Amino acid sequence: MTDAALAAPAGPSSEQLREQLEPVRTVLLENARSQAEQIIGEAHAAADAVVADATETADGEIRRAVDRARAAAQARSDQRLEQARAGAHRHILRTKGDVTHRLTLATHQAVLDLRSDPRYPDLLAHLERLARSQLGPDAEIERDPEGLGGVIGRHGSRRVDYTLPALGDRALNQLGDDTEQLWT
Repeated sequence: MTDAALAAPAGPSSEQLREQLEPVRTVLLENARSQAEQIIGEAHAAADAVVADATETADGEIRRAVDRARAAAQARSDQRLEQARAGAHRHILRTKGDVTHRLTLATHQAVLDLRSDPRYPDLLAHLERLARSQLGPDAEIERDPEGLGGVIGRHGSRRVDYTLPALGDRALNQLGDDTEQLWT
């Protein structure tokens, strides 16, 4: 046999994977946008409240300090306003991290919920075929692993992970820059 005949069959192309994952990607992106809009709205409202409170405090200081040291009060006001902006920025960054975490959790839950879909057995069969096409017909296949769903395939030292959380993570990674649009 030639080396080419011994090589494992090529897996699906990235375009085929992208097409296969497109329905999941679409649902995840819609859910993520919806959740992100809500959370970002809350974060902006909280940030606006922080800035408004800091501005009100700064304005009060300015009014009380006019007779004593208008220039010094203005400097303190500017410093506090900058601190409030920095605090608001930190709050937004924490919110982005929280949204990303929530998006990951929601993605994992959404893909795990596929187990109750009547088409789930067809998905398992498809994932098994995909694993065998990559690892060969003698691959050891673990269908629907406890708590993960999907398929894990092994052949020698090679392994493919088509568990539902892994597929969800891949879909999130494929979103790439699309998730950055959630912040704009």
